[in-house]
Amino acid sequence: MNQPETSSKVWRILKWTLTGTLGLIVLLVAAALLIANSQDGSVKVLQTYLYSQWGREPNSFEPLSPPRDAVRSDGVRIRTNVKFGTEYPNSFLDIWYPTADDRVKRPTVIFMHGGGWFMGSKEMGDPLAAGSTESTSELSTLVAKEGFNFVNLDYALSPEYRYPVPMKQLNQALAYLQEHSEELGLDMTNVVIMGGSAGAQMTAQYGLLISNPAYAADVGIEPAIDASAVKALVIFAAPLKFSGFGWRMNAMLWAYLGTKDLEDSQQAKQVNILAHVNSQYPATYITDGNQPDTFPEHAKAMARLLRENDVEHVFNYYEPSEALLDHGYTGRLDTKQGRENLEKAIAFMKQRTGLASSLTTSASE
Repeated sequence: MNQPETSSKVWRILKWTLTGTLGLIVLLVAAALLIANSQDGSVKVLQTYLYSQWGREPNSFEPLSPPRDAVRSDGVRIRTNVKFGTEYPNSFLDIWYPTADDRVKRPTVIFMHGGGWFMGSKEMGDPLAAGSTESTSELSTLVAKEGFNFVNLDYALSPEYRYPVPMKQLNQALAYLQEHSEELGLDMTNVVIMGGSAGAQMTAQYGLLISNPAYAADVGIEPAIDASAVKALVIFAAPLKFSGFGWRMNAMLWAYLGTKDLEDSQQAKQVNILAHVNSQYPATYITDGNQPDTFPEHAKAMARLLRENDVEHVFNYYEPSEALLDHGYTGRLDTKQGRENLEKAIAFMKQRTGLASSLTTSASE
């Protein structure tokens, strides 16, 4: 075979190889774009991968571990995986008591974890808030040791279960806790609802349900708890409206709401917390970081609305000149700002629930 024929054959092989490789690249890019721009694709792919690594399903009607009721060496009592509902998966909660004696009347804190509405749990906290300890034993223990009963909730995750299912579950949990308050040793007339990230968004939205009857009717959820029983909300790093974001955040919102219309759909209008706040809104503690990966402008707007409506509130914000704080800062309790923020939030909860004065009275008797 002469050299020109050999060169020609080699060139044809290279051309076929390059063409095939280019075609595969184009196909993969097209598939990636299709997944990225689909309503649920990117969230579902990430969720499937992560939960396979964690060895569990995102949604289950069975608890992660058998229920238990135990007192730790530090005196804190924990009841795990109390089932509060049967309609939806992940309907379980944990209760942390400061001591073994649940007959002591204490304020009740209800906590909702974050995780973009598609991951996270009461055990792991918020995987999207790197380094955060929200929803884990440290936060639960710290709040309980300040004299509160701390209830840590799970809820069904998107895209399999969409809005407003987690809101319904929060309502179901509150109904269950009230119905079983004596059995569980909980004072459900003196309640704080608290959340981080997605959980904070739902906390803020529940504040609308109990303060705005027309809004509650539009959402289709009748609050299970009277507004007078909810003494405060604690909102850590919440997206308070769902428009104006980039692709990464939009993907989570599309999966949660079940629509890509984040402006004019009924769901988008309902989750625009800033559009519905009135003077009856519960007393609120609100904070957020100051970096582009979180929602400081939402927190500032909320604080402004609360001030304009004469709603008691504390807005805790650190300027970037003091510290660069991202979305997970509230859960980094080993940092000055993270620890200080929790201390301020606990002080606000004590003031709103009368815990500080009751402790003072007990000490003087």
